[in-house]
Amino acid sequence: MDASYDELIAPHLLDSRLKLHLLLHYLAHSRLCISAAALSERLRENPWDVAEALNEMAEMGLLVRCNNDGPARYTLTEEQEHSYLLQQLVEAFNDPLAREHLYARVRDIHRDRQFYRWAKQASSGLHELVIG
Repeated sequence: MDASYDELIAPHLLDSRLKLHLLLHYLAHSRLCISAAALSERLRENPWDVAEALNEMAEMGLLVRCNNDGPARYTLTEEQEHSYLLQQLVEAFNDPLAREHLYARVRDIHRDRQFYRWAKQASSGLHELVIG
């Protein structure tokens, strides 16, 4: 197959180390259905960052909500669209050299996303100064 897990490392998919960590946790515990608060406590991560990451991953189809009431809880999607890529991702993460490449790619994508977010905020601030 030509597909590679690199397709998953893109803005709004796996664009941060946190999202990678969360996805790998879900892959290791495939039946996990948990809220952002509980997952952040389990993994010792910032609860607001975890909630944002889970929401973005659900919007992109990697996770789905597994409850209809109360706080949002998420689980892995059952769709087979990304299953081969996810399997490759796990295999790459288990190989120390491939893991370093994976971390480097995620870091680069995260840095780009932060820059574009900053540039967007800066341009909207300049726009307000010019109009105001």
